[in-house]
Amino acid sequence: MTAVELSKQKRRADFLVFGGLGIVAFAVLFWIQVHWLELAARLMGRDRIIFDEQPQWIHMLNTGVSGLPWVACAGLLALAIRRRRWMPLLAFGGAQILGVASILAVIVGEPVVRDYSSRVPFDSSQWRAENEQGAEGVRVHMVDDLLRKHQLVGMSRDQVNDLLGVPPVTEYFREYDYVYCLGHERGAFGIDSEWLVLKFKGNVVVEASVVTD
Repeated sequence: MTAVELSKQKRRADFLVFGGLGIVAFAVLFWIQVHWLELAARLMGRDRIIFDEQPQWIHMLNTGVSGLPWVACAGLLALAIRRRRWMPLLAFGGAQILGVASILAVIVGEPVVRDYSSRVPFDSSQWRAENEQGAEGVRVHMVDDLLRKHQLVGMSRDQVNDLLGVPPVTEYFREYDYVYCLGHERGAFGIDSEWLVLKFKGNVVVEASVVTD
């Protein structure tokens, strides 16, 4: 076996070993962080604690545990500089980055997938019923279909009344003429509500937008 082949085999082995160690380390530390309050309670000899009840030494221990991958990466960096073996650092660090990226993808992607899967066809009677009953969060799932099928800008007030009904008076978005509450804001970090707002010029819609409060 030539020196080049030996070098490739060694890099492949480093990739598999240190990449695997990186994945295991990330998985273990992620599990520890998810269950940290349970573990901290056991360390303190209690059944359960809340976040604000953690003493300083528990916070310091958590910080130390969270910093272990950085310590490992620092050691691998020293190895890379001293022996010119960069694959262990790249494999281990890449596994950490891949783990963080996977969690972010789930956090951001899951609400998007849920939003698309929960969309329903626009139903005029169901939409108008919520003007009387109050928004129950159904309209937020049909507003995209509404905007796709109906060109609101250019409609007359009577056409809008027939299609969407007259919304109840609200203190929100007073600069608009019609304000329809859709429901809870969609997305990964939705904490507000979504609204369909219309502005008329004369008796014709000149602006239609979905906004958040």
